[in-house]
Amino acid sequence: GQKKICVLFGILHIFVGIWKKFTMHPSAWIVSICTALASSVFSFSFETWTVTEHDK
Repeated sequence: GQKKICVLFGILHIFVGIWKKFTMHPSAWIVSICTALASSVFSFSFETWTVTEHDK
């Protein structure tokens, strides 16, 4: 559950980094959507996953 979502966070950031690296002018809306999704995932899922793993 939470671990998969956190992996998605990493994948989204990698995608944005590659997108910016290989295109001269990346589409602003694609980059904005990906970074917004990644930030949301980080805010909500990472902390939950960390607390869940700590409680085990």
